[in-house]
Amino acid sequence: MTTAAITRSGTARPVSSWLTPALALERYGAGELAMLPPTVDVLTSLLPFDSAADAVAAADSREIRPIMPASRLEDGALVWALTDASTGEILMDVGG
Repeated sequence: MTTAAITRSGTARPVSSWLTPALALERYGAGELAMLPPTVDVLTSLLPFDSAADAVAAADSREIRPIMPASRLEDGALVWALTDASTGEILMDVGG
């Protein structure tokens, strides 16, 4: 694994590294790596593949589901979710 630090600016400390999907998800689950829900979803979809070539080869048969953010009130709090844009089915709650 290669890690390259970028010059610190203010409070941000960007770091770049190459990780396998499995390792990235493991670090995310351990709270060591922050990710937005769409990134978690994409990395999870890559887990069955042994190589990038395998993932690309399978892309032609992939079903793409349009996803839309949606909000709702629960007990007076605003809660966000990712929903299927065609059906409105909640796919993942992403917090409030």
